[in-house]
Amino acid sequence: MFRKSLLLAATCSLALSSQANAEFNWYADAQLAFGGDELADVEIEYDDGDVDDQSIDAGEGFSFSVGTRFDIAGNLDGVLALGYKNAGIVAGDDNVDFTRKMLTGIAFYDFGRLQLGLGLSQEMSPKLDLKDAGGGRYTFDDALGTVVQLDFEISEQFVLGLRHTAIEYEPESVDGFAVDGNNFALVAGFTF
Repeated sequence: MFRKSLLLAATCSLALSSQANAEFNWYADAQLAFGGDELADVEIEYDDGDVDDQSIDAGEGFSFSVGTRFDIAGNLDGVLALGYKNAGIVAGDDNVDFTRKMLTGIAFYDFGRLQLGLGLSQEMSPKLDLKDAGGGRYTFDDALGTVVQLDFEISEQFVLGLRHTAIEYEPESVDGFAVDGNNFALVAGFTF
């Protein structure tokens, strides 16, 4: 795992160091992701007696990232962003959620209004919190995943895209077991 993190850091450093005269812009995105193995299934009983089953999948959630978008060379751009992802179930005062922080680096090739990106996403401190549902708190090792993203440029500052992240989460307390966190996400990205 350390080697994967070091590889991500080295790739990001190389991309940034080669851009001494490049133009850097602020970048932000919001994502809505779906997919992955089921992590938790929670039964919610409402005040009127109705019961509802809801689940959290390892790849799902809403995320927000901020960072920089920069020119690499010709039609090649880079994005380096730090973000936060959360999937949760809220029932009154009780919450169940799966959270993680993300460091993502993607290189995009510009085909005009379409941009195809390949990169890496380091997801740090993944935690599943089931305390409000009578369970415990579970932590996972940091995970490195691969990212493929296709964006459609609406304007010079705004893109809509589809991202696939291939990633697995390994519980800290269980060796040899991994949870599939592969997911697809709808992405809205802003450069300013």
